[in-house]
Amino acid sequence: MRLVEKFKIPLIVIDLPYFNFWYSIITEVEDRGGNLVSNAEIIFSRLQQEGYSYIKEMINTQQEENLFLEFKLKSPKSLYLEGDDRKNYAKALSGFSNTAGGVLIWGILAEKNLEGVDAAKDLKPIEEPKRILGELNSLLSSALTPVNPGIVNHLIPLPEDSKKGFIVTYVPESALPPHRALVKLNQYYTRSGDSFVMMEHVHLEDMFGRRQKPILDIFYEVNNNTYIGIPRAYDFSITFGIKNIGKYVARFPAIRIKPKSIIFNAGSTSNYVFRFVNHTEKDGAMLIGGADDIIHPNTHLIVGKLDLPYPIKEEFFIKPDLHPRPDLSFEYTIYSEGTIPVSDEVRITIEDLKKKITS
Repeated sequence: MRLVEKFKIPLIVIDLPYFNFWYSIITEVEDRGGNLVSNAEIIFSRLQQEGYSYIKEMINTQQEENLFLEFKLKSPKSLYLEGDDRKNYAKALSGFSNTAGGVLIWGILAEKNLEGVDAAKDLKPIEEPKRILGELNSLLSSALTPVNPGIVNHLIPLPEDSKKGFIVTYVPESALPPHRALVKLNQYYTRSGDSFVMMEHVHLEDMFGRRQKPILDIFYEVNNNTYIGIPRAYDFSITFGIKNIGKYVARFPAIRIKPKSIIFNAGSTSNYVFRFVNHTEKDGAMLIGGADDIIHPNTHLIVGKLDLPYPIKEEFFIKPDLHPRPDLSFEYTIYSEGTIPVSDEVRITIEDLKKKITS
């Protein structure tokens, strides 16, 4: 089913910035952990997990190219990347980086169907795919400026012949567009339907304006209080917040935090500036800041606290193998106005705790 049919979007000419805004909404869904993921991430994840069987499925179903999926053949002139291959690569990196991300699959022949859309027609696996994979990886820094650090090239070998295969290029949406395609193109591209088109001047102005964004990351600090007694024990907690490592102010910040076995202390937020919204076992705790809660460059804002459910005895650090290891990890997603959410996981090791009590 085509995107416009599924969501009943009228086929009208609309300005690209507005189109990309709505597109980013309708092409994001929640994964099992409650995190927003894009269609590009879903496609790439399936290709990583299912490999050749998913590629065959695309042929059998005549999968159409769309805003986040492109098929390409490698030039048959030689076993190396040719000039056209390099240009196709750079164009895809630019176009997908400047929109909501996408997946480029090398080794699939696409032809226009009755609706005039390019669709998967036949398998044309690449000869010596490991060599081409190395070339594509080497080309990353010279095909695109600025570099999009999240790009991944993944090899899927042909089951019956490992010397042939397919290469999947995953391009995430960039937080710092626009990106210019190099290798003799020197143009900015965007994704429109099932094609890459050069960006108009007005859209470039809009994207350069969006570069003035904060760069946010997690802030955390391990704290401990010593219990005097025999045996001695330590009561650990983790203070967490948001830090701005960019050059621009962050407005309307928020964070969703999901600890593994450590406990989120909702009462602890009363001492901080963020408002506690909700807390569920599936999604974790959501805390949001208001209009006055801004994070200046090279500063951080404390949001709340995580408590270890029980004190850790001193003997644990002497003979750790004799005691169960507490899981001190937690997942988080950070938000702010005009930025792409940042998700990751923090793992605090026993060595980190030991350094804290010996410092």
